[in-house]
Amino acid sequence: MHDQVFQYAPTGLLLFANTNTGGSSETESWVCVMANPSSENLLAQSISAGQSLFEAFDPTITSQLIENNTAEFYNSSNSTWLKLSAEKDQDKMVISINDITEIKQKFLQEIRMTQMYKALSGSLSDNEIILFDQDFNVIFSEGQPAFIRIPEDTILGKNFKELIKGGRFSYLDSYIQKVFEVSKQEVEHEIEGMYYSCSMYSSMIDESSDKPHIGVILLKDITEIKKKNAEIESLYQKILKSNQELEDFAYTASHDLQAPLRKIQSFGKLLKDRYALTLTGNGIQFLDRMIEAAQWMGTLLDALLSYSRATRSDAIFEKTDIKQILESVITDLNIKENSEGVRIEVSGVWPEMDAIPLQIQQLFRNLLDNSLKFSNEKENLLIRIVGNLQEEPQLMRDNLRISGPHLEIVFEDNGIGFEQEYADQIFQIFQRLHGRSEYSGSGVGLAICKKVVENHNGTISAQGELEKGATFTILLPIEQI
Repeated sequence: MHDQVFQYAPTGLLLFANTNTGGSSETESWVCVMANPSSENLLAQSISAGQSLFEAFDPTITSQLIENNTAEFYNSSNSTWLKLSAEKDQDKMVISINDITEIKQKFLQEIRMTQMYKALSGSLSDNEIILFDQDFNVIFSEGQPAFIRIPEDTILGKNFKELIKGGRFSYLDSYIQKVFEVSKQEVEHEIEGMYYSCSMYSSMIDESSDKPHIGVILLKDITEIKKKNAEIESLYQKILKSNQELEDFAYTASHDLQAPLRKIQSFGKLLKDRYALTLTGNGIQFLDRMIEAAQWMGTLLDALLSYSRATRSDAIFEKTDIKQILESVITDLNIKENSEGVRIEVSGVWPEMDAIPLQIQQLFRNLLDNSLKFSNEKENLLIRIVGNLQEEPQLMRDNLRISGPHLEIVFEDNGIGFEQEYADQIFQIFQRLHGRSEYSGSGVGLAICKKVVENHNGTISAQGELEKGATFTILLPIEQI
C-alpha cells in the first residue's frame, strides 16, 4: 500500500538510505533506493537505485539539502524552478520535489520591478513615485522630495485614497478613481503658490491575476519651471512688441520720407534746368551729385518699404498653385523660354500649398531678378527651377526639428556665382557683394526672399561658386499650422 502511494504521488519523491560505515562522506553515504515517475518528469532525468546523492544532484545543491533540509535550483533541462525538501528518519531520507516555477517567476518579477522603480526614482530625483494595487493600497514608494509621504514615515500598505483625503493633494482623488479605466492622465495644480504636475497611469504586471494592474503616480514640484516659463513668455512678448514697433517705424519712416525726398528731387531738377548756366566752378557737378544721391536715397526707401511690407505677417494663408504664380512672374518679366540669351526650365512636382500669394510672387520675382542681374556675359543664361515634394525632410529651424510634407524649390543658374563664405551675408538687408557701378540694385532683394520664406515657416539657403553659378534651395511646409 505504501509503495503504491509512493509510486503514484503527484509530487516527485526520492527515497534514500544511509549506508555510511565511517569511510565515506555524508553526501556519498546517502544512496537512492526508489524514485517515483513524478520525480523523473520534474527532473527531466531518471535517478536509478544505487546512485548516491552526490551523483544525483550538483554538489552545491546536495550541500544545501544536507545542511538545511531544503534547496532550490533552476533546472535548465526543462526550464523550471524546483524545490527539494528532505525529511530524515534515522537511516532513511525522503526527498520531495515540487515545481515552484510560477512562484519563483512572480518573486523575481517583483524584485525586477522594485529594482526598476528604485532606479527610476533615482534618475528622477525631483519626483515622488507611488505604486498602488487595484484596491488603492500602496505597494511601493520612493523618490525625493517627499510630498504625500509627509508626515508619514512609511505609506506602504496604506490606502492611497485615505492618505490624500482632506489634505493638500485631495484634488487627485477624482483622477485616481479613473486611473484603471482611462489612459495616462496629466494634471497641473496650484497649491498655496506652489505648482505641481502629476502623471497617473496604470500598468499590467500579471495577466494571470484577477487584479493584474497597478497604478502609478509621478508627482513633481514644477514651481521653478513655471516661473522660468513665465519669464520666457514675458520676454518673448516684449521681443514681439519691440519687433512690431521696429517694423512699424521702418514702414512709417520709409513712407513718410518719400514726400520731402520728392521735393528735393523736384527742386534739384528745377535748379539744374533753370540756373545751370549761372552756376560757376564745380556748382553743376555738385548739383548732379545731389540729384544722384537723392535718386539713390529714393531707391533705398522704396526697397526699405518693400522689406517692411514683407515683414508684416498679418496676411492670410490660402490654398495656392505656386507653379501658376511662377509662370505668371516669368510672363510679367517678359522672359520667354528660349528667348535670346536666356533659357528657363521649370520641372518637377508642384503640389498646392498654404501660401500668401502676393509674397510668393515677390519671392519668385526677386530670385529671377537676381539671376538676370548676375548673369555671366561669357555664356547664355540658363535658369533651372525644380519643385519636389519632400514627405519628411530633415529640416531644422531655431534648433527644432520640423516634420511634415514640404515643397522643396531649387533655383539654379549658371551666372557669375559667389564665394561660399558669403552665403549668409547675401540675405542681410543692404548687403552687397559688388559695387553699384558694377551691378544695380539696393541689396534688399534676397533679404525680402528670406523674410517671405520665414513668414511661411520655411527655410532658404544658398550655394555658390565663382564663375559657375548659384543655387538657392527653399523648403516650405505644404500646410500651415
